[in-house]
Amino acid sequence: MNIQKKKRNKVLVIGLDGATFDLIRPWIEKGELPALRKLIETGACGELTSTIPPVTAPAWTSFATGKNPGKHGVFDFRMREKNSYKMKPISMKDRDGEAIWNILSRWDRKVGILNLALTYPPEKVNGFMVSGFLAPENKNYSFPNIVLKELKEKIVGYRIHPKTPFSNENKDKYVSEVNEMTENLKEATLFLMEKYDWDFFLTVFQSTDWLQHYFFEDEKLLLEHYKKIDNSINSIIEKLDKNTTIIIMSDHGFGPLIKSVYINSWLEKNGLIKYKRNLKYLLFRLGLTPVSAYNLLRKLKLTKIYKMMSRETKNELIQAFFSFSDIDWAKTKAYSVGFIGQIFINLEGREPLGIVKPGDEYKETTKFIVTKLRELKDPDSGARVVDEVYLKEEIYSGKHLDGAPDIIFLTTKYMQSEIEFGSKSLVGPSPKSFSGHHRINGIVIINGPQIKKRAEILNSRIVDLVPTILYLMGIPIPNDIDGKILTDAITSEFLTENPIKWENNKLNLIHEKQRIAKVRKELERLKL
Repeated sequence: MNIQKKKRNKVLVIGLDGATFDLIRPWIEKGELPALRKLIETGACGELTSTIPPVTAPAWTSFATGKNPGKHGVFDFRMREKNSYKMKPISMKDRDGEAIWNILSRWDRKVGILNLALTYPPEKVNGFMVSGFLAPENKNYSFPNIVLKELKEKIVGYRIHPKTPFSNENKDKYVSEVNEMTENLKEATLFLMEKYDWDFFLTVFQSTDWLQHYFFEDEKLLLEHYKKIDNSINSIIEKLDKNTTIIIMSDHGFGPLIKSVYINSWLEKNGLIKYKRNLKYLLFRLGLTPVSAYNLLRKLKLTKIYKMMSRETKNELIQAFFSFSDIDWAKTKAYSVGFIGQIFINLEGREPLGIVKPGDEYKETTKFIVTKLRELKDPDSGARVVDEVYLKEEIYSGKHLDGAPDIIFLTTKYMQSEIEFGSKSLVGPSPKSFSGHHRINGIVIINGPQIKKRAEILNSRIVDLVPTILYLMGIPIPNDIDGKILTDAITSEFLTENPIKWENNKLNLIHEKQRIAKVRKELERLKL
């Protein structure tokens, strides 16, 4: 049995959240990141297209499932409550369908999952899972439970979120803590790789995303951090055997951010949202908004108080300002919620107080919004705000299509405010002090015994990694996933000797039910 396991093709995935070649390629060419440079020179690489929009929640879920959000049901960090305009945070439980660790567990492969966003609560797998971003620090976020205990005993101070909230007053302290967390994650990865048997291992460095959000204009700071990441990668791959394929990837890319955009204010100016005329509306018109209140805290150097609040407390506080509860839904045709470019039609029969009729009126409303979005300009500079606009049917498919935003748009240097009515203005400075924001072009680097040398991977998408990993590991690929095998990266010899195996999920389910029925029938016969 041990000999057979050693012959198995193993895969290690190292996620660098938000990594982009726009930043790291010049550093690689200058020799600043030797581990990444060697992996590229002896392997394959290319840009990896993220989900639309390129948000952590749908992107990592699409990576894990090999499916588009219309199939797995995760479109953002929050989702609409049924028959309501309220939003609720998502968790692992909201993902529909199998992730790669479920598939591999079914095929008796050992898996190790460490620090991946939206993996709380952790799932029962054939191996272990330690949840990442958004898991509560005060609860056990591992399966089995003992793993987190072992991890924290071995690496004192291991955690998944910085204790220090970012502010202009504590930049150095914040960066120091993030660097310490990065070192701890490297040690955690090495510890778990050595302690547990595995065929597939995934570890994710979230720190690259955090620092790029706050310090995108500070190339020196980012380079120093990427050097630490590069050293971590080198330490990890030194422990691998020759049968292991290494994949370095990011869930999305990154670029500079200049402003936030407040789409509900734009919808109101175009007559698509109608407000109730109440006291909160009057205060909103006078400029009392979450953004103005936050800016006041910033002037008083009290932002730390707000940042230390729980996500639930923050949401309750925001609702005290002008919010969705102050919309006249009986006269509203569209509204926006989400992290990047998401607009919903107030559709009759779907929304609790929907007024737009399905069919012609729905089409006319979406067409009007799409046309106007393409004309949207920054009133300060005259620059175009929106780069691309999509109807949901153009980018999503699957049984969760009805839960998707009706219109999705991408902006290059403008970030949509998460707050429903953060400001009465159309655009304004980023309230979070962000200088960088997500882009659709991530990275993928693949290196291993079956991988070509110095190959370019063309037209790769984040959903392509699951079928590629399964193929390299000799596992049948479920036929309901959207991704393709990245054959550009794989040697012709391996492709010739290893025909693709497909797995029909529905047929497997039927066969499994038949097998169970047969066993039950046999047990009943034996009782007689």
